[in-house]
Amino acid sequence: MTSRSCLEVVNVTKRFGGLVALDNVSLKVPEGKIIGLIGPNGAGKTTLFNIITGYIKPDKGKVLFKGIDITGKPPYEICKLGIARTFQIPKPFLDLTVEDSVIAGAINRHGVGEAKKKAMEILEYLELKDLKDKYCSELNIVQSKKVELARALATEPKLLLLDEIAAGLNPAEIQELMELIKRINYEKKITIFVIEHIMRMILKLSEYVYVLHYGKLIAEGKPEELVHNEKVIEAYLGRKVVISR
Repeated sequence: MTSRSCLEVVNVTKRFGGLVALDNVSLKVPEGKIIGLIGPNGAGKTTLFNIITGYIKPDKGKVLFKGIDITGKPPYEICKLGIARTFQIPKPFLDLTVEDSVIAGAINRHGVGEAKKKAMEILEYLELKDLKDKYCSELNIVQSKKVELARALATEPKLLLLDEIAAGLNPAEIQELMELIKRINYEKKITIFVIEHIMRMILKLSEYVYVLHYGKLIAEGKPEELVHNEKVIEAYLGRKVVISR
């Protein structure tokens, strides 16, 4: 990968008691790309996202965003710098309407009036405008995931972290989501770093993929290379995957 790095993780280690969740992990996310992160449950993927976004601090190592050391900064500061994320389990503001939930994201950068305008632009872009007056507690899983994505986009990120955003969706919904992620990357010029367990999705979506196993980075490369990597097959895939682009 020769593009300028948007995100760089350098020798990050994180322990929880006697458990080493991340063991000296280093990786780069080039600007403008869609990069994947895979590995079995407990590999340390979400822990890494939590460190990048400031929810927890590493015991060792650092995180650089566009050359700025953001290690240990609080989430609101990291968000203002231009990093947004979604979560494995959507975290909607259940007592707010869809519109107000997205406004809450836009408030990060704007006053109330401008935040409302920004929220409506995002809702229209994601084809959620018809849901703007619904309460988040009334949404189904697909709608909840899209609203969480809308709230993240409303913060105007340069880097978007997606944590298993396709979990629980059917094949048609996954295909629609993949096209949406590609469109966001291309049209909004947002770099995307994505965790996903649905292998055909991440291998078709990502230009480059990192593989974590028990907190260690065991492989990295282009998707078509990793599906033939014996370490990756043994640790995670279980069999070779055929990619149809």
